[in-house]
Amino acid sequence: MRSDRVEKGKSKYPMVENDLLEFIDGLQVRVSQCIPSVALYSCYNREGNIFRADLSYRKNVWRDWVVINWFRDGQLPNRIYGFLDLRSLPANLTRSNRINYGGLENIKPAIYAIVEATVDG
Repeated sequence: MRSDRVEKGKSKYPMVENDLLEFIDGLQVRVSQCIPSVALYSCYNREGNIFRADLSYRKNVWRDWVVINWFRDGQLPNRIYGFLDLRSLPANLTRSNRINYGGLENIKPAIYAIVEATVDG
């Protein structure tokens, strides 16, 4: 895990859900030939908009909310769990080497947000 914040005020042991760790571990196995270590980042700056998902901000979890258009399912609020930098993946993997994981098929080089969607109930 990599945070852009200084360590002052951080919890000694970041609070990370087992599901999140298992997801990242499984992804690491899938991309290990291309990316030796997948890091979970706590911050992403996109065109001046800063999104945060810090696991130990003032000894608590901080997760921004975003509204994502899932097209078929409409626009839903999502909690950000972190960001993965997969830009080192090869752009043109053959069909047998394509990376499919976590509901995504043929993962391309990019920065990805791990989010949890909510639904109106």
